Amino acid sequence: MKRTFLLWIGVVALAAVQLLTVSAAADDSADYLIPPDAAWGMVLDAGKVRSSALAGQIMEHFDEAERAKVDEMIDGLSNMIGLNLRQDLGRIVVFGDSFAPADTAVAVDIGDARTNIEGFLLTNESYRSYDYGDLIIHSIQDPHKPRCYCAVIPGGDAQSGVLLMSPGQEKIESLVDAAKAGAKVSRPDALGEGDFFRLWIERIPEDVFEGQPRQSNIAGMIQSLEIVGFTGEVDTSFALSVSLTNPARAQQIYQMAAGGKAMVEFAAASDADAAKLADLLAYVRVEQPEDDSNMLRITARCDNEGLAAVLQMLDDAGAFRDLGLN
Repeated sequence: MKRTFLLWIGVVALAAVQLLTVSAAADDSADYLIPPDAAWGMVLDAGKVRSSALAGQIMEHFDEAERAKVDEMIDGLSNMIGLNLRQDLGRIVVFGDSFAPADTAVAVDIGDARTNIEGFLLTNESYRSYDYGDLIIHSIQDPHKPRCYCAVIPGGDAQSGVLLMSPGQEKIESLVDAAKAGAKVSRPDALGEGDFFRLWIERIPEDVFEGQPRQSNIAGMIQSLEIVGFTGEVDTSFALSVSLTNPARAQQIYQMAAGGKAMVEFAAASDADAAKLADLLAYVRVEQPEDDSNMLRITARCDNEGLAAVLQMLDDAGAFRDLGLN
């Protein structure tokens, strides 16, 4: 009896291990469109931006007529692509296995929206398309740029719709396959609570700054970097974290960044342009790396009152001129 009982325990334990292994394999398979070994990536949560105090503060900066123009532009673009930009956009991700155009891709969570993007693309004179399973893969091309491929996977009861774009034909087809198999745009924990933006680069190719010795010298010191945007009820911040090859390099880049900021502040007393830049840099903090740490951190943070001042400085500099609001 005892032997039979132990045998049953062994069978149940083995079955549990197999079930957990299968579950883990399912979790680790292509559940997300961004591959875990991507060379770089960006995640933007449009929903968090829409509902944030940051968005409200930006809109309050414009007067009634300017807000009407912004609303008109949003409505016009929404009608053109058949996507309500005020509610349909979820997470937007951009990523690449390398920095080559054919290895990069964009994926947008569009919920259950029924877009007319495919019809809109049809009006482009460079438009081409082909059937891929039960979907159509579309493509258009601007002069002197690679052809861009696009596919729209409609949402359903169990999954959000996805808009996919890439200059690589093989890349777009692999993304379509993954999305149709249930892969989501990004992992839920790709952004922390309150974070609305994250950009990371795991490795910088040696040829990115080719022909620019100074930039190449700096790039050669960098192992990886990350920028995270956070917004809350009280303040908004962007934090840049840079991993250098060793602690000495972290100190060297810290000295360059801190010295550059101090130089601008010194020049502000006699130079109007430097004074404007110094006003912006007042919100920037360059942190001294810890002993034996190869990590450098630079943070730009301002509260709602400070944000209003920053927006006014940007407005005075003509940052919103291209929007046709002034």
